[in-house]
Amino acid sequence: KIGDKKVTPIGIAEGFDKDALAVYALSNLFGIRTIGTILTNENEGNPKPRIETDEYRKTIDNTQSFPSRGVDRVVKNLKQSKRNEGNSVLLASICGVPDAKGRITNTYGQLEELTDKLNPFVDAFIWNSASPNTRSLQLLRSYETARESAKIISRIANGKPVLVKIWPYEVAGREEAMRFVRGFIDGGGKGVVAVNTLKRNYPIGKNESSGL
Repeated sequence: KIGDKKVTPIGIAEGFDKDALAVYALSNLFGIRTIGTILTNENEGNPKPRIETDEYRKTIDNTQSFPSRGVDRVVKNLKQSKRNEGNSVLLASICGVPDAKGRITNTYGQLEELTDKLNPFVDAFIWNSASPNTRSLQLLRSYETARESAKIISRIANGKPVLVKIWPYEVAGREEAMRFVRGFIDGGGKGVVAVNTLKRNYPIGKNESSGL
């Protein structure tokens, strides 16, 4: 249950409808829809090619990072869509990204802008700092940053559920991951989305910085 809506527990994760182009159509298929991950400004993501097939494992892996048309385009798309008001809820996956010099303070301002602009249209938020293909996001994986980010999103979201996406970790990294989650909960976060994709060591991983 999200807010006053009892939803079908089948949903679609972020990455499919990155720019909110299909929110109405997806409302007829899923109880939970997630748009994004959304950035403040337009970003191309990692250079192409960024899709790798593995015939032995019968899998397709991607290192897209965060291709996004930016929050203003997403908001425009949401305004133009026929938003379903039934029992299908809409979540926004958002991320503030450290700048080229590795400074994280600007990420807080990005989170404020993203949450403020998207809040009128969505039912909940996911803070996605767990992309394995955006190297700079590793700078955000601390208790303090998680707590501050949760405070910012929760304050603007005004009671809507605020979740955090966690990265897959080995046994040795469990303590770091749990401390990160604890910081988010202490800042007002309500839960965890587990887990993001596991990074593969393909040659296209050389492109992973995405300029972010």
